[in-house]
Amino acid sequence: MTKSRTGGQVISRGSGDISEGEVRYGIIKLRKSLLMQNRTDKKERLGSMFKIICMLLLAGGLAVNVCGMDIYNSKEAALKSGNYSEARRLLLRLIQSDGASVNTASSYIQLALVDRCLYKDNEAKTAISNAIYIMKNGDMLGNGCEARAEILLRKINKLPRRLSYREIYDISAFTMEIPYAQWHREMDRIIARYDALAGRFSSQTRSLLREREFQASVAKFYAKQEYEKSTKSTFNPNYPPPRGSEAREKWNACKRIYDIWGN
Repeated sequence: MTKSRTGGQVISRGSGDISEGEVRYGIIKLRKSLLMQNRTDKKERLGSMFKIICMLLLAGGLAVNVCGMDIYNSKEAALKSGNYSEARRLLLRLIQSDGASVNTASSYIQLALVDRCLYKDNEAKTAISNAIYIMKNGDMLGNGCEARAEILLRKINKLPRRLSYREIYDISAFTMEIPYAQWHREMDRIIARYDALAGRFSSQTRSLLREREFQASVAKFYAKQEYEKSTKSTFNPNYPPPRGSEAREKWNACKRIYDIWGN
């Protein structure tokens, strides 16, 4: 058991614990790193993300909340101004919206920090517990990504009653780093699977087209051969024999094969 002081209250540290100072200040460098990585990945992900989002939309698996961005922006403004009550109300609306599990978990973490500022200690712990449950069981989550949220649950009473916007943002970002990484890994896996399926489908389509062209050439070859054998004339799909003649009937039969398989 050791103790750490990093610009804040002294907190006992055991295996797997982090200090308040590390939670409040040690993640600033991490946050900057995440922002830079997000900027680098954004363009690379955009094309693939567009494809997977379209697939999810077509499958009916993604609900679009038109006013969700307005709520998010209003929540950010409330946090920046220190209006915790309004921020709490908006966070609850975000949680109730039909969004990605990882975003709902993130909103619960921010809700817990706001509840701490509003002296709602029981509600803060409940919010973190809800976030942990989602991290364990939510879509494209799991795999132990709730570890930092469990630490935050144990340390929530150690945090100050007044947290700035930057502190709330940094604590939330640090807590959610692993869940978002897990979500991105699963999304990349799904995108890769759909890309593989698309590649397989494209290959099969090319094979079917080649098979169709082969079958067409065989069908037209035998139809033309039969026509020329029976009429002793060269078949031309653009110049039929006179109407009523025996050759015209045979030409019509051969022409139907050409019409089916293409000229």
